[in-house]
Amino acid sequence: MQWPMFAPSARSMAALELALFVGIVAGHTVGILPISSTPLLVVLVWWSLHRRHMTWASIGLLWPNKVVVWVLTGVVAAVVLQLWGTWVQEPFFDRLTGQTQDLSQFSQMKDNLGFLVVMLILNWLLAAFGEETAYRGYLLNRLADLFGRTKLGWTAAVVFGSAAFGVAHLWQGTSGVLDASVMGVWYALLYLGANRNLLVPAVAHGVNNTNGLCLIYLGYGL
Repeated sequence: MQWPMFAPSARSMAALELALFVGIVAGHTVGILPISSTPLLVVLVWWSLHRRHMTWASIGLLWPNKVVVWVLTGVVAAVVLQLWGTWVQEPFFDRLTGQTQDLSQFSQMKDNLGFLVVMLILNWLLAAFGEETAYRGYLLNRLADLFGRTKLGWTAAVVFGSAAFGVAHLWQGTSGVLDASVMGVWYALLYLGANRNLLVPAVAHGVNNTNGLCLIYLGYGL
């Protein structure tokens, strides 16, 4: 899945789109947008693809061959990331910042099966596939267009794209922002390692969040 190279004027358009992307994320972060920013980001992705006469498949949103293998890869990656996050990454950032990740907005989920079911559905729609489409499928490629599709350009795209993903989780506190930023790097590497197929990071993201939500329901993680 190769994206076309862009002339300077097209790079300017990419910069404008990135500004819109950042504006949407910032609007939600400061409370101007009362709902999740993900639906608006997906609309931006659709508009960007439409004006370029491109399809969703061009950013990796497609049904791949050997789908079972890709899904299992995502599940295995989620388990590894869950263990890494629980025992290494999250404790490190908690000690570094002197605070734990703020998940208080999920406090009503404890022993509330109905709330858990709703959040699991939203998790797979908005977080797993919505955020991966927006942040990995779209933002990562747009940044690579801006920085150049060289190894250095892709590295910069991963760094800046993951930082934006972290800032979008500002409601989780400083520790949560740092944790989400690093998770963004892992998801980006999964995306690139899967030849820019979104199924792998989407499954990893969805399974990872599902584990976390179920733990909160059981009374852990708050």
